Amino acid sequence: MSLPPIQLVPEDDTHRAPVGTGFANRISKHTGFKDLSAGFMEFLEDTETDPWTAPYEEIMYVIKGELTLRSDGVEITAKEGEVASVEKGATLTYQAPAGTKLFFSLTPADWQERLAAEGKA
Repeated sequence: MSLPPIQLVPEDDTHRAPVGTGFANRISKHTGFKDLSAGFMEFLEDTETDPWTAPYEEIMYVIKGELTLRSDGVEITAKEGEVASVEKGATLTYQAPAGTKLFFSLTPADWQERLAAEGKA
């Protein structure tokens, strides 16, 4: 049975996974989408990630707190109500104080599977 073309997507813990000192909840997994992923990320402690090369394009909307991104000598800080973007292939770090909450959307949704297939996971 296929899913309906429009849906209300629950924000539950079904697809919640630890990420650094917080978690990501990929709510779009409920939809069955193959190209677009979306969800919430929350930082439980002050966080700065190790450098990461993004295998996807990403948009992040800051719901609470602030998010600082650093890449190639450029630094931006998105505060509540602002949006930050990440270009595929950018090597960057994410920094956020405890309590920061984001909504993110990225493509492709199956980036982890693609990395695994390429032997890069």
